[in-house]
Amino acid sequence: MTASELKFNHELNYPESPFFSRETMKFFKDKMSNFGVYKNTYNGEPCYFMYRKRELCKEHSYIRNKQYLFCAKTFKYIKTISLEEQ
Repeated sequence: MTASELKFNHELNYPESPFFSRETMKFFKDKMSNFGVYKNTYNGEPCYFMYRKRELCKEHSYIRNKQYLFCAKTFKYIKTISLEEQ
């Protein structure tokens, strides 16, 4: 699963979600090519963990070391976790 495939499936099932919207990506000055994805479990459920490959600009450094969890079955966004929570 690539970040673009995850985005496609998420938007297909949750078109009202602002998570990957153009406005959100523009606000954070981010691109899909900056994301990586791996599959693991969280609380016993299979999930996709999406992470940033490179840091964002200093303006948004507060989201450094964050991962975004998506349900592997439904592609629903679950939550944002810091690397310290894992």
